Amino acid sequence: MASCFAASLFFEGNNCCVARNEAKSEEFASKSIPTIRDLSDRFQNKFAQYHLGVFLLRGIGVRKDESEAIRLLTLSANQEYALAQCTLGCCYNDGVGVERNGTKAFEMFLMAAQQQRADGQYYVGCVCEADGHAEKAARYYQLAARQGYSPAQFRLGCCLEAGMGVAQDELEAFLHYSRAAEQKHPLAQYALGRLYLSGRGVMRSEAHAVRCFQLAADNGQPDAQWELGGCFMNGVGTVKSEGMAVYYRKLAADQGHQAAQYAMGDYYLNGVGVVANDAMAARYYKLSADQGNMHAQFNIATSYQDGRGVKADSSEAVRYFQLAALQGHAMSQFCLGCCYAKGSGVEQSDVEAVRCYRLAVDRPHGYFKAQYALGLCLEKGRGVERNDAEAVQYYQLAAEQGYHQAQYSLGSCCEKGKGISKSEEVAVLYYKLAADQGNVQAMHCLALCFAHGRGVAAADLSQAMEYYDRASAKGSTARIDMLERERGRRAKAHAASHC
Repeated sequence: MASCFAASLFFEGNNCCVARNEAKSEEFASKSIPTIRDLSDRFQNKFAQYHLGVFLLRGIGVRKDESEAIRLLTLSANQEYALAQCTLGCCYNDGVGVERNGTKAFEMFLMAAQQQRADGQYYVGCVCEADGHAEKAARYYQLAARQGYSPAQFRLGCCLEAGMGVAQDELEAFLHYSRAAEQKHPLAQYALGRLYLSGRGVMRSEAHAVRCFQLAADNGQPDAQWELGGCFMNGVGTVKSEGMAVYYRKLAADQGHQAAQYAMGDYYLNGVGVVANDAMAARYYKLSADQGNMHAQFNIATSYQDGRGVKADSSEAVRYFQLAALQGHAMSQFCLGCCYAKGSGVEQSDVEAVRCYRLAVDRPHGYFKAQYALGLCLEKGRGVERNDAEAVQYYQLAAEQGYHQAQYSLGSCCEKGKGISKSEEVAVLYYKLAADQGNVQAMHCLALCFAHGRGVAAADLSQAMEYYDRASAKGSTARIDMLERERGRRAKAHAASHC
């Protein structure tokens, strides 16, 4: 059975008798329908049947009636009118006025192709490509391209660029894209821009790439609008302009371009080229997330979690974290684990939290916060059997990525000999790494180490007080009494030694 495909000749308006301008179509139809209907009914004229069928199908100049349109198109097609066969094939392909039927669509396209109808040849190629017959598809695209049919020129360019059904030839691809682009085919204009930008099949030229993207973007092609926005954002082939970048990417986003929707969320969140607006950021993140963008799913989840731009909703946050986590988004897997650990938006479960943390760490360059959280669960025996040695392994992984909380915990394990050989000197090294990043707990531990001379060359109360002061500056009051007592003890000892 032949497969259906996405594009439709009739609804693209390619080689169709109905003008693309709806106003002109309406004017033409209102003047000609009585004559056309008479020719169709009295003389079974295939051209009249086709025209009237098209008007009925689209409701131009007459009440829309898809069933009657299909009847008339079938009569015309049975008289071997190739354009009627193509249009009827598209109706079967798209399920317009009839039940969708790929086999019937293919039969109609093939009959038109056998009459050397370029659009028929093109659509036979589309069906063959959808069915996985790449060589046959390329042959039909070639037949239609030779007649100057721009959609076929574009698809043949795609085949040549990818080596699909033909030998890969980027220069030939460039030439076919150029021919289609000259006929203002938006996808071909976009494809030319890609080749110019990458320097494949043609000498690299950022300026030419921008020109091609501009043509396609102004013809409403969303991928080109996305790329052109990127060129303006980064000053590639044109003057850098955040305003123009946002303008074109918004055009793409409003046509449902997933990546552009995500980018618009970022722009509104950070005030790039627009006034910062959390509600607009959340709106675009949600649009992209609902199309499956895992990064947008994570961002809208955090928006629901924090009530940023939307009403706080922990259940919605969990739902989007789950969607992203299923796609392997490590930060979402970690956050989902945190939701289970806290019972936020979901029933509390340390076991589920550990499962989520493991998902985030069982990969090359695992997520450092998940490594730390899993280490903590292993150290405390939360949701998993306690295992100090394994906890240390995960602390080390996170510490190597520079995570201060893991550096502190690893220092604590070294100081106590917990899951690792005891070494106060190594503990001090990890405490210093964490303290240098502002970790208050590490500052406290360093203060104690210097006060008591543990892991350092000698006790140094001034160093101890320095770390205490740093912690105090961050609002900490812990261990102040201990340090004051140590200072007093040292003072008395010093006085006694001079008596």
